Amino acid sequence: MNGLPGTPRSRLTTVLIVVGLVIAADGLRLAWSPPVYHADALIGVRTRLSAGDAADAQDSTPVQVFSPASEAARICSTAVLNPVAEKLALAKRWGRTWDSPLGREEALAALRKKVHATVADNSGLIRLVVSSTDPAEAAEIANSIAQQYVQFVIDSIRRSRGDVVKLLRQNLAWQTTAASNLRKRIEDLRAESQMRASTNAVVDTQSPAATRAYALAAELARAEANLAFARTRWEELRNLDSTTLREMLPVVFPNELLLPELIAELAMIESETENIQGETVPENAQLEVLLQTRNEIQEQIEQRVVTLMAAVEHELQNLETQIAKLKAELDLARVPATAGSEQAGLIAQLERELQAREKSCEELRLQIMREETQTADIRAASQPEVIQQAEVPMRPTESKRLQGIALSVAGLVLTAVAGLRRRTAAAST
Repeated sequence: MNGLPGTPRSRLTTVLIVVGLVIAADGLRLAWSPPVYHADALIGVRTRLSAGDAADAQDSTPVQVFSPASEAARICSTAVLNPVAEKLALAKRWGRTWDSPLGREEALAALRKKVHATVADNSGLIRLVVSSTDPAEAAEIANSIAQQYVQFVIDSIRRSRGDVVKLLRQNLAWQTTAASNLRKRIEDLRAESQMRASTNAVVDTQSPAATRAYALAAELARAEANLAFARTRWEELRNLDSTTLREMLPVVFPNELLLPELIAELAMIESETENIQGETVPENAQLEVLLQTRNEIQEQIEQRVVTLMAAVEHELQNLETQIAKLKAELDLARVPATAGSEQAGLIAQLERELQAREKSCEELRLQIMREETQTADIRAASQPEVIQQAEVPMRPTESKRLQGIALSVAGLVLTAVAGLRRRTAAAST
């Protein structure tokens, strides 16, 4: 008889029957699986400065621009998704649905698989899509994530502006102390020479020497204010942890573009790495490439941070050199500026220096007021905006019923053919 021997042919037929039954069972399971609904939300981010923003920048109005790709990755990050999972109690909800208790990390991993954020177009629109077998749940999660992302960005801006206000207040305290010491020195000089505020001594405060001394004193006051600010900022930055330092350096250097781009790229790589780690085995080739890329970007970020910190320190040294030079010039410019009393001329000059110091304090107070106003009410143009909220989808986006039925039919046909061959083989023997 041609073909396979009886026993191997019988085994092959049995294998085909088993495979057909398995395929038919998987098809039935797929056919009866609930349909999947997609809820979409649109989020708009500012990608460039307009002409009006350029004019506002002169008034220190904070206008922040974003990279849509990096913000799409941030939407899917743990910092945004974890508060949503806790707010909606997804671990408890899905634990009841799946009849299995879920921990916080498990709920977060399940949520991350349901969420996808992509750049919609070149205008700064991000499309947020949430998948779920429950249409109402899909819309609820999508809207909650969109709101949480906007609030996350607002809080980040507030923190950065709050740090600036803190540094300005420290600078103002130093300037106020310096003005108080200068005022005390003037009072002591008046007491020594038995002069009063109503003295009738003729003081030449309009002479070229006095004018130059006043200009130098004003410049010295500004330089010392800048030095105090730079020194305080340097100490603050040195004491920050690495993550916070990365966030603060772009605030210190508004024109810095490389570091934010590297941070955004790292966020995208980490988000993609987390997704792959949750779905594949550790030795996955794509995962190894992502991990290597992540390490390279982290090294570039660390090198850039070192470079920017060196620039801050260099600025501090330059200010110290400038102040030393101004003090030397001011000492030479302080000449007797009075017709009858050298002491009166010195007092008059110190009073003008005090005015310069007080003016610097007033400018700092105004700057603090502006910063606090901006911190309390961040401009809508600077923050992301939910352009379109997710609505409850009426029709499923993914329905695998037809696929399941087709798979079941294929499995049954394979089983029937294998059974027929077995009966034919048995009859022939």
